Amino acid sequence: MLRDERIPDEVEKLKDDLIWVWHYFMQFKKLFGKSSLRVELLNEVAPLFFYTLQRLLWFEIIMGIGRLTDPHRQGPHRNLSIAILPKLAEWYQWQFAEELQERVSTAINTAEPVRAWRKKLVAHRDLPTALHNAKRLEPIDVEQIEQMLSVLGEAIDEVYLGLTEAVWNWLPIASQDADALVHFLKMGMIYRDKIKQTRDWQEEQKDWNDLKYKDA
Repeated sequence: MLRDERIPDEVEKLKDDLIWVWHYFMQFKKLFGKSSLRVELLNEVAPLFFYTLQRLLWFEIIMGIGRLTDPHRQGPHRNLSIAILPKLAEWYQWQFAEELQERVSTAINTAEPVRAWRKKLVAHRDLPTALHNAKRLEPIDVEQIEQMLSVLGEAIDEVYLGLTEAVWNWLPIASQDADALVHFLKMGMIYRDKIKQTRDWQEEQKDWNDLKYKDA
């Protein structure tokens, strides 16, 4: 896709960063937020692996939202976050600066629970929080995360709408993601149950020996 010269580089990069956080979130939601039966399937196949993946994806989402809602300046350092958008509006004298500031403020305020998690548990290991198993932190659920990502997208879209009269579809479309993994896990469970019912262990051994990826 060609780069739109009307969009500042900072905004393009913020858009890319948010798309990645949306991607991590959708993988998390497809694996662990679909249904209790799906979680049961994952736990039957590889409970420790999927627990690890759940934890890593969740923490990556927390970190991603935290980075996107950081202050633009922290001491002598500058961050790439949505807080830079009002600065750009002032610099370029965008006519929609007031609406943009409102969007940015809403996104930052909405993400405050995630910022607390990032500060106390994910980016740092706050001692009281660690000892109390995060009970000091406000609980966050999947619906809240989705709302946070949506308002972040609205803030960035304010720029795209103002400069190009178009907005982004933030939900990633992928055919080879968590859904594909779950599909083949289900197929594996069907095969396992078939072998158990027929008790044809020789067939299973033959299929295994003929498998292309046996030694993968």
